[in-house]
Amino acid sequence: MNDPAQPEQQSFDQDPPTSGSEPGPADGGATLLKKIERVAAWYAEQALAENRTPSPDAARLERLLAERAECAADRKAVDDADEAELERLQALYDAKLAEITGE
Repeated sequence: MNDPAQPEQQSFDQDPPTSGSEPGPADGGATLLKKIERVAAWYAEQALAENRTPSPDAARLERLLAERAECAADRKAVDDADEAELERLQALYDAKLAEITGE
């Protein structure tokens, strides 16, 4: 609720605006985020499927969950990544998508 007695308080509650010159998920970053999400979803689906088998392979399940956790960490890193890091992540997730989709 807006309190007219304290108009300046409103500006402290909001995040500062960001400029287009800051590194992060601008146009290329948005595409990267979609790729990370696709890869993360694939790992999650595979882990769920593995867990539902009569005799889950513990090592495979652990590997899938570790890869999924890596995706989550990379997703968070995109917001603060510089151009070189964005390019590295782009190449990494292009390769991962090619591997899991066979494209």
